[in-house]
Amino acid sequence: MNETRNETCLFPTFLEPMDFSDFVIVVEGTELHVHKSNLAMVSPVLAQMLHSDFSEARTHQMIMPTKTLKQVTSFLQLIYPMPPPIFVDFGMRCYKPRPQCVTLAFLEDAHALLSIAQEYQVDCLSARIEQALVEYDAVSLDMLLLAQEFALKKLKEKCLADLPNSFNFTDHIVNRKHPRYNELDLNDLVHLLENHIKCNLKHTPHKPPHCGGDMHLAYKHAS
Repeated sequence: MNETRNETCLFPTFLEPMDFSDFVIVVEGTELHVHKSNLAMVSPVLAQMLHSDFSEARTHQMIMPTKTLKQVTSFLQLIYPMPPPIFVDFGMRCYKPRPQCVTLAFLEDAHALLSIAQEYQVDCLSARIEQALVEYDAVSLDMLLLAQEFALKKLKEKCLADLPNSFNFTDHIVNRKHPRYNELDLNDLVHLLENHIKCNLKHTPHKPPHCGGDMHLAYKHAS
């Protein structure tokens, strides 16, 4: 049976068997019909599982109890041939449905997909997600922590360069009011504070930057 597609989704939902589909992923009680060859092609972890004596290889079925249907469907759409673009719109600022894209509406969406990609060693997907985040027009401390957690070098470089210019940098970093401040890598913190000072010097070339007592304490804390 061929999977039907409606006007709001231009990519497979995997809810019905497709031509030559030979494997089922069960998530939140829903069966997703996929192809072993596609899974094995992008993931060495799945390839080993499917070519071994694991129960998944014998039963042609895999259960993902800790994932959501949305996460796994997006993951599958992005690893299949001719994958949709990744559209980053944290907070849904555009308020426009984009059925032709996999939309990351919240940083948690990016985190969930990166977690699956890392778990199954789908490096090409991690790289695509990172590039989409790099091209996004805003940065945050949470985004830097995401780059830190998943070793996303390009995203980390962007965050370290752009965060010192963000409007809430003083409140979140200098005054240490961000709830995840203590998760920040010490070297990254020093880098951020140094860039913040350079930024102030650039905009006030004839006088010292206005660091204030809080800035001094933050730099002392980082050192």
